[in-house]
Amino acid sequence: MLLEKYEKSLNKMKVLMLLLLDSREAEPVRGKLSLQKQMFVLAKNLGIEDEALFEPHHYGPYSEVLDADLEQLTLMNLVQVDSNIRITDEGRRVAEEIKKRVDEEKLKLIDEVKEWLNDLNEEELMALVYFTFPEMATASRKLNEIIKKRTELAISLYSKGKVSLEKAAEIAGMNLLDFINLLKRRKVPIELSL
Repeated sequence: MLLEKYEKSLNKMKVLMLLLLDSREAEPVRGKLSLQKQMFVLAKNLGIEDEALFEPHHYGPYSEVLDADLEQLTLMNLVQVDSNIRITDEGRRVAEEIKKRVDEEKLKLIDEVKEWLNDLNEEELMALVYFTFPEMATASRKLNEIIKKRTELAISLYSKGKVSLEKAAEIAGMNLLDFINLLKRRKVPIELSL
């Protein structure tokens, strides 16, 4: 088994990163900022954020541990980093063996998080994370910029189906009725859930 070759070098975060990069047919992750945020959301949902020691940083939640893990996976030729981050063929074979040991629900969550966050631009991603986890925005160099654009970013996130109407209003810093009226004025289709 190929996994045996790497097993001693793979901690929980490296395994999670390989599974994330392999998910959705090995769709690349759009850079380190996106990888950090996707891994943060996954770690939060899986209750393992302490493994990565995420802390507020210049662009929101950041983990030095995760950066080091990414570098090690690159040196092991399991991951390739350029403008995007992608899993290598060897990494895919390792991920396939890991998947046999992982609960289906966990794999489904990884797919869902990647689908939810991977196509967002940096500002949309930061807005979503900053207004969902405000404690992680305290050291941000971009927070004031994101706050100035929060209404537009909220509309964009809502239009892409990434957040509910209520969450979009929260990101925009508006009450729900005012946000709905803004969407109507802008002719943005509104889907009311029952």
